[in-house]
Amino acid sequence: MLEVVNKEFQSYGLELEGAAGEFLKTSGKWKSNFQRDMLRKCTACKVPVTKLPIPVMHNDVVTRRQLPLLLPHELLPWLVKHGALPVDEPASAAVSKFWAHARDVGMPVNGATDLHIPLYMWGADAQFTENQDKLVAVAMGRVLETSKDARLTVWPLFTFQQGYSVGHGTLNAFMEEVVKSLNILFEHGVMVETPSGERKRVYAAVVQYQGDWKWHKDRL
Repeated sequence: MLEVVNKEFQSYGLELEGAAGEFLKTSGKWKSNFQRDMLRKCTACKVPVTKLPIPVMHNDVVTRRQLPLLLPHELLPWLVKHGALPVDEPASAAVSKFWAHARDVGMPVNGATDLHIPLYMWGADAQFTENQDKLVAVAMGRVLETSKDARLTVWPLFTFQQGYSVGHGTLNAFMEEVVKSLNILFEHGVMVETPSGERKRVYAAVVQYQGDWKWHKDRL
């Protein structure tokens, strides 16, 4: 079912575990099964979710549906508070070392400072039924990540079924809001609270855009 996605993670030395791993064991013949299984596996949480009016194709007519999106500047404080994104002294030292090396080798930093956590954006599509229905997924993560637990290190922002997409119009409707959110992280930062209760302002910058050749060819 999610074999293609799992293989993509495995190419980075990661493995789908938890609920995502359990989805691999479910039936992939009918896409309705996939949606049902996702609803059964997902439990209520306080991750901040935004709903957007996204253009989709329904019965050969373009319409708008309210689809969920995690905005990076709202997700990042949740990740810090729950220990999924470290901002302690060792993590901050690693970020400073990253930018020092970037400047030494002449990498354009475009205004980023030693306070900006380097992030990557990742996108891919994957077949999830025997009828070749596909999902498009976009996620982000920490460039300096050392853990191989994909549940904690790959943070999905949005997903949609390719069969209902109107092409770049669907993807861009999501990405316009994601870019605005990332600009907030870069220019203003956000206040976060660590698991120990310490409050601080953190910044972030996207420095990598990941995906296989097909993703870059079809989506960029």
